Formats: sequence, C-alpha cells, structure tokens
Amino acid sequence: IELYNPSAASIDISGWVLKSASGSLNVTLSGTIKSGDYFLLERDDNNTVADVVADQIYTGALSDTGEVLLLCDSSLSFIDTANQEGANLPNK
Repeated sequence: IELYNPSAASIDISGWVLKSASGSLNVTLSGTIKSGDYFLLERDDNNTVADVVADQIYTGALSDTGEVLLLCDSSLSFIDTANQEGANLPNK
C-alpha cells in the first residue's frame, strides 16, 4: 500500500489510522511523508517490494475484491479513501 502526499509541506502521519471498511485491516501509522513523496506500507515483512525499503510493516489482510480503505488522522477525522465507489463512508 502506498500513501502519497501531494501537498507542498511534509505531513506527520503519526497516530493516523488506515483501516478497511470491512474491519479486516486497522493500522496505526507512524512517520512523516515529505512533500510530493510516497509512504510505503508492506504486509508482514520488507520483501514485497524488493528494491524499496518499507516505511512501515503492517499485519492484516485485505479482500481481493471490493475492499474500501479509509485514512483518518489522529483525531479519527476522515482524510481520504480508496475504492469508495458508492460506499457509505463514516464521519469517524
């Protein structure tokens, strides 16, 4: 999973949460994403993307189809989503 920071400033994502709407994934994030940079999360180990060091390792599983991901800040305010196509998104 990659997160991208399109803004002109670095973003401290420590305490932010990346979760699936189904509840199968709930990852508390740690670190900073520099302006125009990516943050790489790899599942279980650092071997998924062999030539890039992961910014964070997570555990959990995602469905192969239809999984909706939600990104929330440290106060659990909604920031962004992936694969939302018609999903009912929570406020928190």
